[in-house]
Amino acid sequence: MLQYPQADPGESQTLPRAYSGAPPQIPHSIADFVPITAQQNACNGCHNKPARIGKNVAKGTPPPMPESHYHKADTGKLEFSDSRYICVQCHTPQANVKDLVGNTFMPK
Repeated sequence: MLQYPQADPGESQTLPRAYSGAPPQIPHSIADFVPITAQQNACNGCHNKPARIGKNVAKGTPPPMPESHYHKADTGKLEFSDSRYICVQCHTPQANVKDLVGNTFMPK
């Protein structure tokens, strides 16, 4: 059984990414956030901050979603893309465990 983090957002450290370009893992408990739907997405409350993209993020401050999670509106402003609302499709809660199977994958 995997032990997922029980920490509240902003209280834990992130693990390194599995490989370059891998989606970051979720370093906090998501028990209160699921299910994630198009109508109910608590992740957006903290991470939907397009003005912070590309800027340094202070410790304990939630990182913004990357620009790839947005589309440009007619006004030129970035708006959250409706096709990216299921965060846990790519981002999983982190668990500090040993690999079950050896991995030699090294993308270029």
